[in-house]
Amino acid sequence: MSELEDLTEQLAMWRRAAERALQGKRVQEAINAPRALVPPGAGIDDASAQLAVDLLQAGELPNPAQLASLAQCLRLLRTPLFVTQGAIVDPAPMPHDAEPRWRPGQWGAFMRRSAAWLRAVCRVDRADGTPEGTAFLVGPELVMTAGHVVMDTSLGVGRLMRGQATVRFGQERNTLDPEPPIGVVSVMFLDTQLDVALLKIDRTPDGVAPLVLSSRSSALHAEVAAVGYPRKDASRNLGIGLAIFGEPFDVKRVAPGEIIKLFPGEFRHDCCTLGGNSGSPMLDVATGSVLGVHVRGMNGWYNVAVSADSLARRPDLRDKIEHWTD
Repeated sequence: MSELEDLTEQLAMWRRAAERALQGKRVQEAINAPRALVPPGAGIDDASAQLAVDLLQAGELPNPAQLASLAQCLRLLRTPLFVTQGAIVDPAPMPHDAEPRWRPGQWGAFMRRSAAWLRAVCRVDRADGTPEGTAFLVGPELVMTAGHVVMDTSLGVGRLMRGQATVRFGQERNTLDPEPPIGVVSVMFLDTQLDVALLKIDRTPDGVAPLVLSSRSSALHAEVAAVGYPRKDASRNLGIGLAIFGEPFDVKRVAPGEIIKLFPGEFRHDCCTLGGNSGSPMLDVATGSVLGVHVRGMNGWYNVAVSADSLARRPDLRDKIEHWTD
């Protein structure tokens, strides 16, 4: 890609992100309520962010400091939603819940259809109950997660046996978890370069069906939702994290966003995530199928998911997963 093409792409990406989040408002007006939750010195500069918006509308690329300010402000407007009693709660019950929030165009239909998909997502814990990441059911007694979640849980060994880890399919806000922890039996697949793993678990909870993975290439700007268990992380600007996510952490959340860039084998997305979201399924808001597995992110900038269609091209992995789209 030439320098001019890269500049044009960056302009289009940032302009689209600002338009989706601000909905015609000026930055100061849009972030007024959530900003009240951010402690002083947390890096929120709405004046610099507004300069970035003005430059983008004029067809000019803001400087890095202005873009950083804009990124932080836009994150405040995309609060990941809680799941309570199996359903998405919208708007999120936070002190600024009266403020309009950005939602993707197909969000209403997704909320009405998502209950079965949400049930298939679980939290990966160490034996002592310490949360490590997110996983999701892909077959009988089989869950998929990020490879580094397995490496962290196993303390770098890359293998697990009964008694070392569990998964929990509930862990929702203000909801009594009806399911006790389910033991992890073993690691069925691990590719640390791909950053994907499969875990064998003791049983599949009643009424929980595996998610369907997409074997088709993802589309740029496809609306997605990251479903997982964000963890409080002091290394990622906790003040802003609290304003975006709200308490409690380590419970099931749904973060709306879209695919912002495609690469061979992976894509970037702009859903708000934290540590604990690793292994989250990236659900296609239109169909509920899994377009990718969230594996890493750059704080306030973008996140990366391994694309499901790249997994479909791995026979040693594809054959282990129960359902794929054609």
